[in-house]
Order: sequence, then C-alpha cells, then structure tokens
Amino acid sequence: MVDRQDNVISTVHHMEIGWPTNVQHITHVTFDSFNGFLVLPVEFEVEILGRFRCEGREALKKGLVRRIGDGTKTNVFNTPWIPSIENFSIPHNINNHLGADLRVSDLIVQETNMWNSQLIMQAFEPEVSKAILCIPLSRRGGEDIWMWSLTGNGIFSVKTAYKTVHKSYEASNGWSKYKKVWKRVWNMKVTPNTRNFMWRACRNILPTCTNLKGRGMDLEDICFLCNEGSETIFHALCDCPTVQDFWRQVGVVTTVTEEGTYFADWFESKLKRASAKEVEVMCLMMHRIWNRRNKLRLGEEAGSLLKCWDEVNALWCELNEGRKDELSHDGREAEVSAKWDPPHWSNVKVNVDAGYDNNSDGRIGCVIRNYNGRCLAAKLILIPGVQSIEYLEALAILEGIKFAKEMNCNKIEVEGDCKKVYDLLLSSKLDLSYLRLIVENILDFKSQFDLLSFKWASRDANMVAHTLVKADFNFSDVTSNSVVWLEDFPSIICNVLLSDCSYQ
Repeated sequence: MVDRQDNVISTVHHMEIGWPTNVQHITHVTFDSFNGFLVLPVEFEVEILGRFRCEGREALKKGLVRRIGDGTKTNVFNTPWIPSIENFSIPHNINNHLGADLRVSDLIVQETNMWNSQLIMQAFEPEVSKAILCIPLSRRGGEDIWMWSLTGNGIFSVKTAYKTVHKSYEASNGWSKYKKVWKRVWNMKVTPNTRNFMWRACRNILPTCTNLKGRGMDLEDICFLCNEGSETIFHALCDCPTVQDFWRQVGVVTTVTEEGTYFADWFESKLKRASAKEVEVMCLMMHRIWNRRNKLRLGEEAGSLLKCWDEVNALWCELNEGRKDELSHDGREAEVSAKWDPPHWSNVKVNVDAGYDNNSDGRIGCVIRNYNGRCLAAKLILIPGVQSIEYLEALAILEGIKFAKEMNCNKIEVEGDCKKVYDLLLSSKLDLSYLRLIVENILDFKSQFDLLSFKWASRDANMVAHTLVKADFNFSDVTSNSVVWLEDFPSIICNVLLSDCSYQ
C-alpha cells in the first residue's frame, strides 16, 4: 500500500497545474493498480483510487480555478474563474441577454488590457461585478491557465487536497468546535509526549476503565483507586479523591458544576481562566498523574504527588529557560534596525504601504523622498473590493512606481513592509497565483527606469507611508479615488517625516 501511495504522490507532484486550455490532451494521468476515473469541469480528467472518487472530484472542484491571461480560452459562464465567489463560477441564466458562449476576453478592453467596468456593472449583480473587477489582469496578456487556489503559490499540493476532502468530515464529527483547544494544546511549551497525552485526553481516547468497557472489554468501569465512581478521563485526572486532595493543596481548582462533565469542555474553560504557565504546569502534572495511575494498576511503587509537583515546576522552568532573553534580544535588534534609510544621493526612495479603512475599503499610501529626507510628493489612493492584504500591498508597489513615473523620477528605490511580496519580487520560483501576476506587472516597469530596486523594510522604518494609510481622510470630499500632495503635506505625516530626518 505504501508503494501505491508513493506512486500517487510522485505522479501528482510531477503534474503541472499551469496547463493551457487543451488540458484534456496532457492531463489524463493513469495511476498503476488504481481503478476509477474522475470527470471534472473543462474536460479535466484524472484517474484516482475508486473509493475516493467522489471525494477527490469535490476536492479538486473546490481548489481549481482559471487564472485569466487574455481571457480568450475561458467561458464567462459555468467555468471556475472568479476566486472570491461561491464555486468560482457564474451559472448561465436563460433570461440573461448575454450568450452562453461569452468569453472572458469579451469583458476586457483590448486596447488598454483593462476590465470593461461599464459593461460588467450592467451585465452582472453588484457582488459578482465587484469580484470580477478585483481580479488583476496581466500587462503581458498570455494564455489562461489553471491554478490551485488553496495554496499561496497556485501550485497543487497533496496536503491541501487532503484537507479539503476531510474538511466536511471534521465539521460533522463534533470535534470541530474544539479547534481552539487543539491549537493551544499543540502550541504549549511542554514536552512533546505531554502535548500528545493532552490531545488524547481531550479526544477521550485514553484507556480508562470506562473507555475500555465501551470498546467491548469485559471489565468493571469503577475506578480501582477509590472504588467510588466510574473511571472517566476527568475522574482519573481531576475528580478522583486520591488526586483531588493534591490539587487542592497546590491551589488548582478542578471542581465542576455538572455531573458527567466532558474533559475537553472542562479543559476549554480552564484555558480561558488560567495563564499559559498555569495551564502548562497543570498538563505536565496530569501526565505524571496518569503515569502514576498506570504504575499503581500494575502493582508497582509510585512516588508522592507533591514530589512530582516540584519536579514538573522545575521541568517547566527548564523548558522555558531563555525565552525572555530571546525576546529582549530580538527587541534590541529591531530597535537598532528600525529606522528609515535615505537613498543614494542620485536616487529617490518610494515608501509604500497598504491597509483598510473603517469601511473595509483598501487604501494605499505612497511617499517619495530624496537623499536628505525631503518629501517630494505623497499620494493616498482608495482601492475598494480587494480582500487580500498581500494583493493590496503588491498593488501599493505598482501604484508607487506609476506615481514616481508621473513625477519624472528615473532612479527609484522602492520600500515596503510586506515581506512576502518583496521576497516574491526577488524570487524566480514557479508561482501561478494572482499575486505573482501582479509582481510580473511590477517587474515589467523595470525597462522604463534607469534604476528600479526593491527592498523590504520593517514597519518602524516605513512609518510615513503607514501613517498616511491610517490618516483620517474622507474621500467623499474629493472627486476621485486618489489625492496627491506636492506641498502642504498632511500634518499627521509631518511629525514622522521630521522624526525620520532626525535619525540621519
């Protein structure tokens, strides 16, 4: 079975999702010794294990979407191409005046390679229109390709497909409500075996007498230590009289208000009331209590609980030693590097940032300065409808470059604080996402400048652009979605400009 799985995974990893439209000619993949085939939209066929056929089909439907190039090979209706709407596609209504064979290219103004916003707003509902207009278009055009929307780079991964298949199961099995509990458990600063133990306890799969009897074993479910109650997980770790006295002595409250409380519910409430250290020490101790219980059941000698308590406190301090030093060290480094660096004397620096206002509309701030920190120009732009902050940050770079070009700047250094976008600008790795498409549009401007460089900066070194984005500016007072300052800059950024100059 392992060989089969390796064969499948190896084959999938060699499949490219960036296929052209004639996908049916190159994507019919046969997995040896597997049965069944999968029919997907736009003639996409993959053979997979028969018993997972339906789940696999639905998983791929939830992830595959067309990335628009020139739009000539993608139908507007009944094709997944709009990432931000349900099912990624628009069903064709027979009452719709647009033809069923309408292509996405028909919605694009070919001369400018921009969306025909007037046509789109007239033809579709506001929500759909907004979603279409938010899709970035490539300056290069090119073919429409398939991308996998469940990964950041648009490339298919077995991991995300697997998660998609099991998502509905997780939502229906009752455990999904404990999602925050699982996250806290796996992030605890305790030993790995204690994290695993607490996960098993919360999932009610520790072999207590009650659980073993429920699995069909012929035994009594009475706790063998106290002979007073059923040995549930909560009883064994918290409620048994043999451990209740101990918890009381060390000041840990384990009482409950309702009979038969489920351990995961009790632990969830404990997470809300106790500090991280208190929870972690308690979990380490519960693991010791369980190990002690197992020894006693086998007739072995077990140590004092109070002695164990001292040991787990010492263990917690050992596991968490140096955390404060690490934090303070990082803080000192950030303080040293967190300042605005002026450009070379022959260049200008364009600082950009992006964010959202109180109406959830995107905003972009651009500030152009010379080598002595003097602000030459500033611009604030309203960008409605962009839901991804990374897209918005990439658009900020694009708008900053255009702004510099309008100001006749030919040598520019661009800085911003979204590391993922700046890493992508300097990367040559395969990436099929729309974010990469925006990055390609940015790189296309290089030929229009004598110098165009990109550098990531920390938030503190990008405070002027950040402050401009957060400025309380009302766009209803102007006639366009952007405003430019060539002098008399907003007072809110003047102090930051002076502060940056004081570093020099």
